[in-house]
Amino acid sequence: MSVRPNRKFKGKAKAERTVVQPDVLVERETVPEMPPITSAAPPPSGGGGTWAVDSPLLQLAIGVGVELVAGFWLSAYIQKFLLGNLGFLLLAIAFLKLDRLPKVSRRLRVTMIGVTYLSIAIPFCYQWATDPNYSITDVLNEQTGGDSYCYLLVAPSRPGTFAAYLLHSGRFPLSQVQIKFLDQDRVHEAELRGEGLVEAIASVQRVINLPYVRHGTYITTLFEFPVPAGVSSRSFKVFIDARNGRFTQIVRLRRVNAGWASATRVAASYFDKRKGLVREEISSMFPKDELLADKDWLEFSKLAKLNIESH
Repeated sequence: MSVRPNRKFKGKAKAERTVVQPDVLVERETVPEMPPITSAAPPPSGGGGTWAVDSPLLQLAIGVGVELVAGFWLSAYIQKFLLGNLGFLLLAIAFLKLDRLPKVSRRLRVTMIGVTYLSIAIPFCYQWATDPNYSITDVLNEQTGGDSYCYLLVAPSRPGTFAAYLLHSGRFPLSQVQIKFLDQDRVHEAELRGEGLVEAIASVQRVINLPYVRHGTYITTLFEFPVPAGVSSRSFKVFIDARNGRFTQIVRLRRVNAGWASATRVAASYFDKRKGLVREEISSMFPKDELLADKDWLEFSKLAKLNIESH
């Protein structure tokens, strides 16, 4: 008698024969963590060693601080002595386009541009708040001088002494002003003594440098000089250089009765190519026939007149 195997029990037997392998735990070698690296403490006062700054935040703060100071100093120096705000701003933007320069230098140039921008924007905001008609052109003229100019008034200050006074005309201040005052009578006397023209001019010419002439400057005494009692005629020529242009003035003084009469002309040559006569003043008692024989005076007559707004 054959017995048929029971599949149910066979499956169980097979399941019972299945061996389940236990989990094998593999112990890995753990590396102990190193303590964080901190900046070294400063050495004692009596010992050696150096103090290192390893904090990235502190390094960034020191770097930005140094660059801000350097950028402000460089921008102020270049604006004052070389180019002015507008020219420096254009130069700094051109440098900013040079990608070959280091990144630190690029950040420094950005700082310089920012300082320049603020030096232009702050005065503009103030002026615009007080005067709605103030424009961006006026901002640039505040930096360059626009069409303003200055000239000298030569007049008696006390008996036997004359004084040269500085006066300003126009809406904007002037900067980097150099005044050369030439006594033409003394130059002529030096030439009669046999001195050369260059040596004669150098011996009698006065040079005055003014970093800034504010708007509205009036009757500012520059210097005084004596005039002998027997002198009845004086002739002067004045050369003035400023950031916005060059100005030439002739001054003629004549003794009339118990006082002095004067005649003066001022010619301007601006760096924007405008040029012409900006001022003419003639005392009513001045002898007009002497002006018609004056070569310098007649030379100024050839210039066109420029109308400059004073206020």
